[in-house]
Amino acid sequence: MDEKKDLQAVAARCRRRIISMIYKANAGHPGGSLSIMDIITVIFQKYMTKDKSGKDKFILSKGHAVPALYAILCEKGLLDEGLLSQYRAVDSPLEGHPWTVKLPNAIDATTGLLGQGLSIGMGMALAKKRNKDPHRVFVAVGDGEIEVGQFWEAAMFAPSFELENLVCIIDRNGFSSHGKVTVPEPLADKMQSFGWNCISIDGHDFDAIIEALDPTQTKKHPKKPLCIIAKTVKGKGVPYMENNPAWHSKGLSDDEYKSAMAALGEVV
Repeated sequence: MDEKKDLQAVAARCRRRIISMIYKANAGHPGGSLSIMDIITVIFQKYMTKDKSGKDKFILSKGHAVPALYAILCEKGLLDEGLLSQYRAVDSPLEGHPWTVKLPNAIDATTGLLGQGLSIGMGMALAKKRNKDPHRVFVAVGDGEIEVGQFWEAAMFAPSFELENLVCIIDRNGFSSHGKVTVPEPLADKMQSFGWNCISIDGHDFDAIIEALDPTQTKKHPKKPLCIIAKTVKGKGVPYMENNPAWHSKGLSDDEYKSAMAALGEVV
């Protein structure tokens, strides 16, 4: 199996985990979890590294999409598959948003209050640079949360420290809980004007994701943080959820669960 097909298979398994978690909990955020899954798959399967000098960091700023993070952590063997059924349960380590207290060896930052992730990532990237740690910091941001002022403060601040080890991925699925997202366009031009290297891609095209996240991007644009604007589909993979803001936050009925799993390649 070639690399692209392998990544697609991992993403499909993780999408099924997402649906199963949310179905069993009867709560969660399927739309945004499904939209970011391909990007998270490539980050964790291909680019996240750990060695004696340190490790790459991943921050899910759009913390409500944590089922996607739990799914890939399970794939990597950092989370037991049996724990997924405890998502959102009382006293479960799998909270509805990432929490380092419960999973200190698997989660790099507690998130959930939108707009803060890039600031956290910027601090980590600055520390790594000063400590001569060669690893990168990846921050996955929702396009809804970039309406928060703190995001823009961090976006303007990061280039001044030449944080070429910082990667911000904006999940541009176009919808929040109440409908279409109002994003201050032209988004790419704004990020570039602040001093970022900015790339716009199809967030479900694995070749494009791999190329955008490749470390050689830093060599092409030294001393610049990288912003990837990924056009995605909210609810990707489940036809009745796609581009439907009603599935931003919602549990699944028995029939909806069966239909979603069938669309994702598994009959239940």
